[in-house]
Amino acid sequence: MEYLLTRLEWLVGPDKINMLKHTSIALFGVGGVGGGALEALVRAGVGRIVLIDGDKVTPSNLNRQMITTHESIARRKVEVAKERALSINPNVVIETYDIMYTEEAYPGFIQSLNVDFVIDAIDMVTAKINIVEVCQANNIPLICSMGGGNRFYPEKLQIADIHKTHTDPLARVMRRELRKRRIKKQLVVFSTETPTIPEFRGESKSPGTCSFVPPVAGFILAAHVLRTILEVPEQ
Repeated sequence: MEYLLTRLEWLVGPDKINMLKHTSIALFGVGGVGGGALEALVRAGVGRIVLIDGDKVTPSNLNRQMITTHESIARRKVEVAKERALSINPNVVIETYDIMYTEEAYPGFIQSLNVDFVIDAIDMVTAKINIVEVCQANNIPLICSMGGGNRFYPEKLQIADIHKTHTDPLARVMRRELRKRRIKKQLVVFSTETPTIPEFRGESKSPGTCSFVPPVAGFILAAHVLRTILEVPEQ
C-alpha cells in the first residue's frame, strides 16, 4: 500500500527513509522562509524537528507564510506550525520554543537541542551571528538564509559561501561581522537579484515581500539539508 513517503522511497530506497526518520533538525524561524523549509522537511519524513520562533501571526504574514491562514491570526507561530506539520505527518516529533533567540539570553541553547543540522531562517543579525558562532564552535552543520525581501525572482536564489555573496545587503553585514570574528566560511542561500526599493510602505522599515520568493528560499535551504542527509551526489 502507498503511504506518505512512497514516492520518496522509490527515489532513494528504504534505508534512506529510515535515515530521515532518525534525523533531528532545528529550524530557527517559521515565517516566509522558515515555513517553506518546514514544509519540505515534514513531507520528506524527517523524524524530529525543533521549531524556534518568538512571534505571532499577523495579517500581513498571509501573503507569503505557508503556515498561516485567517484562522491563525494572532496565534503563536510555533504552535500554528506544529499543527500544520502534524496534520501532514502525524508521526513527526515537533518540539517548540516560543522565544526570540540570542546566545546572551539563552546560553547553551543550541547545544542542548541535540540536533543533526540547524537551519537559520531568521532576520535578526545578532542572532544569526550567534547561531553561526555556536554551530561552528560545536561542529553542528548549519545553513543560513540571507535576505528574501524586496525581490521578485526566486530563480536567482542560490547556495554559496557567505564570502562569495554579493548584491545582498544582509549578506554584506554578515560578511563584515563574520570577518571580525575570523569565521572564514559559512554556507548560505542568497539572491543575486538587486533588491527593489519599496515605494509604498510609508514609515515602515520592513522590506516588501511577494508570495513566491521567501518560500522558495526555504525549500532551497531544506533541499540542501535533505541532500546532505541522503548523501545525494553533488552536480
